[in-house]
Amino acid sequence: RLAAVLAGATLMFLTGRAGDRLGLGPLVKLALQVVLALALVAVGITVKCFIPGVLPGALLTIAWVVLLTNAFNFLDNMNGLSSGVAAVCAWSAKMRGSSRLRTTVPVVARAILPSILAVVSISPKRSSWSRMTLRSRL
Repeated sequence: RLAAVLAGATLMFLTGRAGDRLGLGPLVKLALQVVLALALVAVGITVKCFIPGVLPGALLTIAWVVLLTNAFNFLDNMNGLSSGVAAVCAWSAKMRGSSRLRTTVPVVARAILPSILAVVSISPKRSSWSRMTLRSRL
């Protein structure tokens, strides 16, 4: 399951890069996002805690993945903002997972946090938030 999540995240990244470089239309990007979310559902990764049943969980999972992806895309208009939000989310997941003695969440969060902070630090036009955050961490 972790491999499926990592593969899906990589393909989502490549979809975004292709959209930026090739100028893919919004419907094409939306279709690719839905297909990648369907791949998660196909391997059994769905929301199960809110609504009983397979279909509502699958639909909620697809909606969650597509909406979250597009929310980060909208945040991407300011340099460093998406990376900063991702860093805060990864740090929170790491701390929450560590406090509950779960292994997968904090391990993945620890693995991606340095790469997210590296993106913030090499952003060509770093925002004042990213400069302030990096100074406080160093």
